[in-house]
Amino acid sequence: MFDDTEKIVQSGVIPYRKTDEGYEVLMITSRRTGAWQFPKGYMEPGMEPEESAAKEAFEEAGVEGQVYNTLIGEYEYTKHYRTYCVELYPLQVTHILDEWEEKGQRRRAWWTPARAIDVLTSPALQGILQTFMRSDPARWETSSFL
Repeated sequence: MFDDTEKIVQSGVIPYRKTDEGYEVLMITSRRTGAWQFPKGYMEPGMEPEESAAKEAFEEAGVEGQVYNTLIGEYEYTKHYRTYCVELYPLQVTHILDEWEEKGQRRRAWWTPARAIDVLTSPALQGILQTFMRSDPARWETSSFL
């Protein structure tokens, strides 16, 4: 399916919401390691990267909302001797499901950005989250998919 030397491109989202105390981000656990991360996955054929990422958030985290086509950042990871490159997009959460496809396989939790940075194990993801929290939502172009 994939050449051993090629990077496999995936897309994901940073799901967020605004509360009276400020912003919070939603994180989920990895099925394999239990580490906290953002929803991500393979890009679906025929979908834009941010559209595919919003679909992953729906399946993995049980959330829907407004996805923006502004690329927040990219990071790489290695799994099973392959290198993956993940593009992350912002998703403003508007609906949280009580039941969703991967509920029995993952946990989800809302964190303040500072707490999320503490629980992330990837320095690249920590940097992307810091960049994201400094960005201006009013300037993002919207793309509503889910």
